Amino acid sequence: MENVTQSAILQESDLYSESEQRFVQGCYATVFRIQMAFGALALLTTFYLIYFIAFVELRARGAERSFKAIASPGNLLLILFFLCLTGLQTTAAWWNADVQQTLPLLISSLFMSGTLTSYGWYSFIRGNQVLRLQMSERHYKICKIHLYFLPIASLMPALSMLLPLTGAPSKIVFLVAAATSGTVTITLDMMFCYAFLCQILRLEETKIQVPREYHVISKYGLIASIGAVLDLGAFTMGFLPMSMGWITNVPLVVYYCVDCVLFSLFIMIMGISLVLMKIALVSPAMVGGQSTSRVVAKFLETNSSTGQVSTRLTRVKV
Repeated sequence: MENVTQSAILQESDLYSESEQRFVQGCYATVFRIQMAFGALALLTTFYLIYFIAFVELRARGAERSFKAIASPGNLLLILFFLCLTGLQTTAAWWNADVQQTLPLLISSLFMSGTLTSYGWYSFIRGNQVLRLQMSERHYKICKIHLYFLPIASLMPALSMLLPLTGAPSKIVFLVAAATSGTVTITLDMMFCYAFLCQILRLEETKIQVPREYHVISKYGLIASIGAVLDLGAFTMGFLPMSMGWITNVPLVVYYCVDCVLFSLFIMIMGISLVLMKIALVSPAMVGGQSTSRVVAKFLETNSSTGQVSTRLTRVKV
């Protein structure tokens, strides 16, 4: 690995003295190791998640272990998230080992798209009732529009690299694509943050006995959404400048390397928060056989019929 980073790590070696080159190579080698470690952690989490779903969750809920039960939309999205995250961390490390190559940058962008899309859809499915409860119909529909556009927007940076463009036009198109993708994702995350935060703050003011599942979804959903916002900020502040060739001195290299570590950390926080949410939601079923979906459905049926819960919960269709 050291030979790889030493042979291809610098875009323009004449920018650095010999001692600076050794320092810069050491920085990139450290980032390489950290991102590979995060990739291994993401892969291990994938295996644990599959085990948890198949041997813990289904048994706790009293469900028959079958492929159909395991491969629910929510489970598939969460597993896809961690598979894409494994690929993202690994290809990001690969690109940092040779920033002159475009292939790892392209593959990394594709994995980033898969990570963002699976995260967005999983968060929406898991937190759908909270979003309905805290959003107006108009804002709920806007949230769904952003969600449907998310796969296309998140793919735009990767697709822009496939265009037959070079030089300044290529950079401009890539920046526009990245800005569009970031805007859609950030808007969606901010809407998630708003709904989850409102749920946490307002539940204390209501006299309705809201199921704990709402608190769990809101708490972990808020953490994941904040992690997503910070992660996209780190991506914008570090990954884009490097891909545009703007990291040209030692202080900027150090800044970029720190940013890479933060990017990997924040996106892991997103994923771990979603796993912890799943574990917390299954815990009551493990102890008392209570199904989360049944508890929430009973709550909605009871309080909608008495008028205590907004009729948005029954009007809006998913």
